[in-house]
Amino acid sequence: MLEHIKDKTSDYLLTLIQIMPDIIVFKDGKGAWVEANDAALQLFELDRDAYKGKTNLDFQRSKPHMEEFFHTCEETDNEAWRRGKTIHFEEKFKRSDGSTVIIEFIKEPVMAEDGRREWLIVVGRDITERKLIQDHLNEQNVVLEMVAKGRPLQDILGHIIEFVEKQTEAVCSILLLDNDLLKHGMAPRLPASFLRAVDGIRIGPDMGSCGTAAYYNKNIIVSDIENDPLWRDFREIALDHGFRACWSVPFTDKDNQVIGTFAIYYKTRKSPETRELQMIERSAYLIGLVIERNKAEETIRKLAFFDSLTELPNRKSFQHILEKTMAEAKQKNQLFAVLYLDLDGFKFINDSMGHSVGDLLLQRVSQRLQDLVSNKGIVSRQGGDEFTILLPNTSKAETEAYCQKIMEALNAPFRIQDHDLYISTSIGISMFPFDGETIEALVKNADMAMYHAKRQGRNHGMPRHEA
Repeated sequence: MLEHIKDKTSDYLLTLIQIMPDIIVFKDGKGAWVEANDAALQLFELDRDAYKGKTNLDFQRSKPHMEEFFHTCEETDNEAWRRGKTIHFEEKFKRSDGSTVIIEFIKEPVMAEDGRREWLIVVGRDITERKLIQDHLNEQNVVLEMVAKGRPLQDILGHIIEFVEKQTEAVCSILLLDNDLLKHGMAPRLPASFLRAVDGIRIGPDMGSCGTAAYYNKNIIVSDIENDPLWRDFREIALDHGFRACWSVPFTDKDNQVIGTFAIYYKTRKSPETRELQMIERSAYLIGLVIERNKAEETIRKLAFFDSLTELPNRKSFQHILEKTMAEAKQKNQLFAVLYLDLDGFKFINDSMGHSVGDLLLQRVSQRLQDLVSNKGIVSRQGGDEFTILLPNTSKAETEAYCQKIMEALNAPFRIQDHDLYISTSIGISMFPFDGETIEALVKNADMAMYHAKRQGRNHGMPRHEA
């Protein structure tokens, strides 16, 4: 498409599209690929010199591991043409290396004046990490509720393992430390003969992944059991059972003393991606909390309804508060607002300066928001760098004024570790009852409005009815 643009900016536009991190593809009216940026070619594992003129059907034949995905692409292409307007959807598929990717797609059909199909513009964004974080936050709330309700320890540990195994397609194991010996805790899918071989091993500097992790109180990643010296004494039994990689994360009590290890086993040589390691670390942390529940009942009950980092109400708690607010608003015929905030620039700071600085920044942001809202509303952390605010018994004008105050407050620098850190925020607004009469609708519409605000250039507030 861009090749047909005759003005002098076409080369600049093509360059801009090529360097964008989002997936961008242009197809002609017959479904043939005309132009795709590097992000698209890399994701779909396509050759720069061979993709042009190809169709979804061609890719189904040449990419058998992605046959189902390209079949869905054909269906959604046709849906966009049939509707004659933009469509939005999410799609999950597996790459050749076995990794699962989740993409948020937008497809925009362009029709000629005579009604012929002219161009189909496809834009996609990788939301895998966001989805995994959200899934794990939801899982954390489920587990903590199980703890708060007094469910048996084995049920809770089994639930955690089932979740992680589903996410990673690996086999998980929990070992508990008892007088320098690691003993079997929970491993429903590990063979009994393997469990017997590793049950009761003494921790030490070269005792496989788990024994070494417990000894040093740090993560031990063994990507190749066959050739790693840490597995010298256990290599044969592991290989006999088909295990080729083992990552182990220790979990500790409130005094940071190791009480066990959480490990996942793969049947192929494999090194963890950052998001995979973070998920295992979060799971290990949860396991430590669960096992220590008899010593920390009060802390666990609080974590079921409050974010552990910021001590703000979490997603579950916010829903309970919304239910009460909605019931009161209906009874008294009042308005209330839900604000959905996403921090602009946080990911760059978190990635470049480290998670410890990122965590401090989130704590400072939450404190600044609480100071601003004070007793006039409720601030909640939804997860990651997303927050929600409930403003009861308010008006549209008051709500928009509050949004302006929030943006101004977060524009001011945060002094952390001798650095002035700058962020901004994009805010979505939904008003009860205009933008929804259920909790799900209000939160979803505020979330959608926030993404529209972000597309406006960030540091914006966007009411749902304007999105």
